[in-house]
Amino acid sequence: MKKKNPTSDNTCGTTRRRFLGKAAAAGAAAALAPSVSILAHQSQGAAKKLGVGFIGAGGRAGAHMNIVKKLQEQGLVQPVAVCDVYRPRLDAAAKDLGGVSKYDTHEELLEDPAVDVVCIATPDRLHAPQAIDAVNAGKDVYCEKPLTHWSQFELAKKVEEAAVRNERIVQVGTQYMADENYGKVSKMIKDGIIGKPVHCQLGYFRRGDWGERMHIPNHDAKPGPDLNWERFLV
Repeated sequence: MKKKNPTSDNTCGTTRRRFLGKAAAAGAAAALAPSVSILAHQSQGAAKKLGVGFIGAGGRAGAHMNIVKKLQEQGLVQPVAVCDVYRPRLDAAAKDLGGVSKYDTHEELLEDPAVDVVCIATPDRLHAPQAIDAVNAGKDVYCEKPLTHWSQFELAKKVEEAAVRNERIVQVGTQYMADENYGKVSKMIKDGIIGKPVHCQLGYFRRGDWGERMHIPNHDAKPGPDLNWERFLV
């Protein structure tokens, strides 16, 4: 008689190797999630490409812009507007996005009828207030993490309330956490594929200091026509 594989789960007949294989496949499928979501929107009767506006044009916004440009190449979206308090960065982003509309404030951007969804990548304290303004203006929101500053937890509830009231979508961009593979892996665990979990280890620290080394365009920048410092401090 063939010996039993010591890594097999008797109750499910699925090995841990198969489990890991399924998890990897789920992760690969999740890479297509943004396109699938947008195609779903189009299949529901959207008559035009989604117009994307960017609130904030710094480091993290650059990552958002690169993703949107890839989706633009697939004919799924169209960058249409950007705003930032620092004029040189605003001008550079608008040029990189193909000459989109430029705004000094997010309120002006939200008044633009060409904007269907906004990507928010501003200082943490501004995420929730700007997300609320966006859904109240009828825009869907993709917000860089965290949704709120640590001192604004109550504002998270207000974001939810505003999104439900206005029937808008709000997604927080925590890396990979929104991927469908997490739901699939959770189901696999609940189904007993890896046996009974007895220990879990996690951490919340940054692996390295790269986040503190982001490029600063001009160390000599001062409040004035090119830097709306009062607006930044709001």
